[in-house]
Amino acid sequence: MEDFNFIQDEDKESVETYVESVFSRSEMFIDMGIWRGIDKVNLRAWRNNFTTVDERYFSALVLDNLTYRTEDHVKSMLIDLFTIGIPNAFRLNADELYETMRFSLTLLKNSKDIPIRIVNTNRTSTQSSGYYAFMLNHVMGYHRDYFCDLDEIEEHYHKGIRHFILIDDIICSGEQIDTVLQQIDFQKFKDARFYIAACAMHDEGMRLLREKYSHVKYAYAEHLTQNVSFLDGVDYSFPVTCTRDILDGFYKNMLKEKGFGAKHPYGIIGMGLNYAFDKSVPNDCIAVLHLHNEYFNGLLKKRGS
Repeated sequence: MEDFNFIQDEDKESVETYVESVFSRSEMFIDMGIWRGIDKVNLRAWRNNFTTVDERYFSALVLDNLTYRTEDHVKSMLIDLFTIGIPNAFRLNADELYETMRFSLTLLKNSKDIPIRIVNTNRTSTQSSGYYAFMLNHVMGYHRDYFCDLDEIEEHYHKGIRHFILIDDIICSGEQIDTVLQQIDFQKFKDARFYIAACAMHDEGMRLLREKYSHVKYAYAEHLTQNVSFLDGVDYSFPVTCTRDILDGFYKNMLKEKGFGAKHPYGIIGMGLNYAFDKSVPNDCIAVLHLHNEYFNGLLKKRGS
């Protein structure tokens, strides 16, 4: 059987020191409310999944490079979207509503006369788009008349609405929002303008969507690049020297030993993003964040679970 352990005896002390520092810092993030949504009991249960020095090192790498967004972060990102991102997208596209949308944060709370609709692309408030529509409406106070579902676009178009903003939490590969856009018969709405507003958007998804839907415009609060992928974001020289192939092989073998199959270790598309929200882990993230079985405790919940 191939040996996937790679940490040498002379490196074990420095590795354990690194592991302790990462987990201590993570508990401090919890104490300070920076990682609100994860509690210490949950973190320690996840830590206990990893028993060998190699496994502990791997788990520390995941935590050390994790980008974690709490509900407070989400509120801030949504405010950023509606005060900077979306108005700027309107400006860049010479949209006639630009001057109005400059004051969108206030107007969408107090007025019912702006001819736009924020489109919920999911059916329930537990899915990503539904949750963010819920946040905008119930938490941030945007008037309910500004919201509509995907299948209500035509109804609102016939009422004179010409601006539709599709809201989402994160666009990774772009395939999920691509499926949504395929449901819209854009030929019916030739003089309408469609915007996608996401809290975070990855380069890869942006390229896919712009190639397929050049008439759709985009706004985002956070721009993600390749380094948010776990394998692309770690430091392979500290505290031990390692390689991408070694870490990849070790990870996949560890999942098998923990009772998980080899299916989607880096998410559905294989992007392996080390990025999560407190309500869910996006489908294109590294699976060890959310995997759970009788003997393995997940750290966060997978979207839809």
